[in-house]
Amino acid sequence: LKEKEYIKISINQLDSLKPHDYFLFSLFNQYGFRHVSDLKKLLKSQSGKELISDTHRLIRDRSFLLLTEKTNIINKTFSISSEVRKIKDPISLKLKFKVDLEIENKNVVCFDKSMIKFPLILRKWREGDFFYPKGFNGKKKLSKYFKDEKFSLLEKEKQWLLCSGDNIIWVVGKRADNRYLANNNSKNKFQIMYNG
Repeated sequence: LKEKEYIKISINQLDSLKPHDYFLFSLFNQYGFRHVSDLKKLLKSQSGKELISDTHRLIRDRSFLLLTEKTNIINKTFSISSEVRKIKDPISLKLKFKVDLEIENKNVVCFDKSMIKFPLILRKWREGDFFYPKGFNGKKKLSKYFKDEKFSLLEKEKQWLLCSGDNIIWVVGKRADNRYLANNNSKNKFQIMYNG
């Protein structure tokens, strides 16, 4: 099964191939994985384990292997000032500061401006991150949220977070932090649209 950025391979189907060692070598040698013993270990390992060759990554994700090209994981942060209305890099966001009609879905979020500190920061997740997801009572670790939502390791690495100071206000395109959302009492609302 080929996704946009990776190939998804069923471990059950791999296990059914005979002779097993021959097929493992034949399938993965072209991606730089030449040690059948390492591949067999990966098949028996837990979710999140990976093998890395010169050109590719092979990741165990539940009952699948994900094969992807090796790219540098972006650990850069991006700053968004209150004057900005649109950004295109690293992702496409539109900010609208005069909001009459509140549209909300996973790609459009309406925040209470008085709760937000600018500049906003766009970054990837870090160990220990948490937020207060809309529709959830209380605080949740981001790692737990990713696990509950069945994010693969690649999806976690790809996910952008929008932050006010050190606090996550939006897992972009997924879930906002309840503490920062506009409500009926909010006098100063602004909207962010994600074009994912």
